[in-house]
Amino acid sequence: MGTRLNLTVTRPLAAAAAFLAACLAPSPALPQKPASGVVSRAEAEKRLLQADYLGSLQAAHWAVKQGPRAVPALDALLARTDAYRKRADGTGAFPFNALWALAHIPGEPSRAALQRFRKAARGQTDREMADLALKGHALRATRKSSRYGVLGGAGTTLYAVPSEQAKALRELRPGQAVRILRERVENSEESGPRGGPTVYDQVTLLPSGPTGYVQRAGDDFSPFF
Repeated sequence: MGTRLNLTVTRPLAAAAAFLAACLAPSPALPQKPASGVVSRAEAEKRLLQADYLGSLQAAHWAVKQGPRAVPALDALLARTDAYRKRADGTGAFPFNALWALAHIPGEPSRAALQRFRKAARGQTDREMADLALKGHALRATRKSSRYGVLGGAGTTLYAVPSEQAKALRELRPGQAVRILRERVENSEESGPRGGPTVYDQVTLLPSGPTGYVQRAGDDFSPFF
């Protein structure tokens, strides 16, 4: 009688112990979700060709965050540049924003997209922007770092300190290669073109200096392809 009682109790206890052990055992690794597909042309168009200039300009940062998956869409947008320019509501910062984004997405596909735009470009401004984007892309690839770029705009001054009243070290030309040391250095004692403090990037000119500060325009966007 006692033996049967012992077996009756032991079996449920053993089963419970096995169940508990199974619950506490590490779960097998879940299969990873498949990589997301490429960004659609419609999504890129909605963001980069909005009528709001500042909004379309900042969309370049969104495109860079998408990485290589954004390249086909950016390539497709640039192939339609002439058609987009006929839009009555304008194109915002396009095609500058698409070129800037491609310049900051590493890899051969982005470089090839820039080259296609350069080859097809009809106007001098488009060709010059493409050349700057290709130069910036190549510089970062060579240096293996995103902390490099080439100046995109003309009439840029390199200041000794982050102030418009500071000593001008050099007047810079488009295409000047730099190493970027610090971004968005604010001077709250000066008023920027759109209000608020003036904003600077600290850079070292390549190949051998000097080091100084470049003021950002009123859109507070990086001046470097």
